[in-house]
Amino acid sequence: MLKICFFLIVILLSSCNHAKKKGDNQVGNNQLIRTNITVDIKAERHTISPYIYGINDNDGFDGVTATAIRQGGNRYTAYNWENNFSNAGSDWYHYSDTYLSSSDIPADMANRLMEKAASNNIPYRILTLQMAGFVSADNNRAVSESETAPSSRWIPVQFVKGGSFSIMPDLNDGIVYMDEYVNHLVQKYGNAASGAGINGYLLDNEPALWSYTHPRVFPQKLPVTELINRSIELSKAVKAVDASCEIFGPVLYGFSAYHSLQEAPDWNVIKTNKGYRWFLDAYLDEMRKAESAGNKRLLDALDVHYYSEAKGLCRITDCTNQSHTECHIARMQAPRTLWENGYYENSWIAQWNKSFLPILPNIKRSIDNYYPDTKLAITEYGFGGDTHISGAIAQADVLGIFGREGVYLTALWHSANNSFPNAAINLYTNYDGKGSAFGSIGVKTEIAVQERGLESNSNNELSTVYASLNNDESKLTVIVTNKSILNRQEITIKIENADISSNDFTRAVPYMIDCEGAVIKIQDEVLIENGRFTFIMPVTSVALFVIDL
Repeated sequence: MLKICFFLIVILLSSCNHAKKKGDNQVGNNQLIRTNITVDIKAERHTISPYIYGINDNDGFDGVTATAIRQGGNRYTAYNWENNFSNAGSDWYHYSDTYLSSSDIPADMANRLMEKAASNNIPYRILTLQMAGFVSADNNRAVSESETAPSSRWIPVQFVKGGSFSIMPDLNDGIVYMDEYVNHLVQKYGNAASGAGINGYLLDNEPALWSYTHPRVFPQKLPVTELINRSIELSKAVKAVDASCEIFGPVLYGFSAYHSLQEAPDWNVIKTNKGYRWFLDAYLDEMRKAESAGNKRLLDALDVHYYSEAKGLCRITDCTNQSHTECHIARMQAPRTLWENGYYENSWIAQWNKSFLPILPNIKRSIDNYYPDTKLAITEYGFGGDTHISGAIAQADVLGIFGREGVYLTALWHSANNSFPNAAINLYTNYDGKGSAFGSIGVKTEIAVQERGLESNSNNELSTVYASLNNDESKLTVIVTNKSILNRQEITIKIENADISSNDFTRAVPYMIDCEGAVIKIQDEVLIENGRFTFIMPVTSVALFVIDL
């Protein structure tokens, strides 16, 4: 009887108390899943952008080793760089106040961004420029509907000053100039080419939602033509001051904005007349035409936001209930919507918009067709799971996808310090606490789950794998996920086209995150024999293997 009880305790501990529920697409009976992985270090090589491991400049990134930092969000649409007042919009009773900064130093928020980047050794810095037309004039709290712009509660924005710039802005001229803002930063820190200044500028924040998030600034639905015209004009103004910076636009909040700019009033006519599939086509096409007319690139990175709409018992980005096993499973599967043909999550996007899935190949198709060589950025995204191992697994998975699919820059929106997604970022950027990172040269990987017991034929359901070499090709790093909530996974990794006679090529060092906590733990070394090794991964875990070549 004692042996039976002990055996049951071991099962419960090994599964981190996950409960099997009807409909869970997982192997049962705590059996060992066997998975074969092949890594070919000479095949399908691709460059991994160093800037996909970014964060947003909000609470929750303490202890994260990031490569990019973005300052943006709803508060920045009406941010006044001259006096540091901002407006909360519909997030908080349309308050104009000093929530962001109470300093009387111009551009204090940009200064803070630069200080944070410097203190955390973050090389790429992006901030938001105001494009909606008005910014906060005061900090007198609630703005009533009768005080909708234009009114004394707001100061109009102009993109071009049309005269000499002042290092200290004139607080009494009744206008806030965007090119003067950029000039202020260039004079203080240098331009983007110097390596010391702001690298990129965002053309405001989530414009398709202005009439909802900031109705006191922009009460009507934004037309497509107006957004494009504003984007062109602001981009020209910025590039005239700092031609070396990168412009990110249109900073769309989600799929409905990608598709129709949130049902913009002129979208159906434009779509019919021009034959566009979705709004992204129109934006790219018009920005390219503007570049051709002025012989100056006006859009460096197509910028969208992506918060997964996948559902378990509830939407995974909202779920904080540790007992919702269905949400944990849905979260770990959700990154597949970004890249995998034929995979359809439980969401309204998959139900009604299958022709636009998977997301990343469809966006890249638009870029290739309408504005080639435009980079792709995702400056806000999230899959939830801050306090659950499924959050680390989804985050590790999506970072691997970003690298493989050629995304240029991303920035995770945080909500909790020391979270599981943060740990997953560090697995890529600082796995040993000494600055060691996943490599910059992606290589080919293949995965075959030998014992699935699944309704689906996809190997990606229980495991994913990403591999890379460092710049001098002396080190191979391999990241593997075990997405099973019930079963350990015995993975056998075979490395092809490596020099198996090398004295260095003898062992793999595993670093792992599991359900016991949002920390990276080093494991015992694994011997490599004839170019292969085997490792047993715990239930719901992600591991990085470091191999000297």
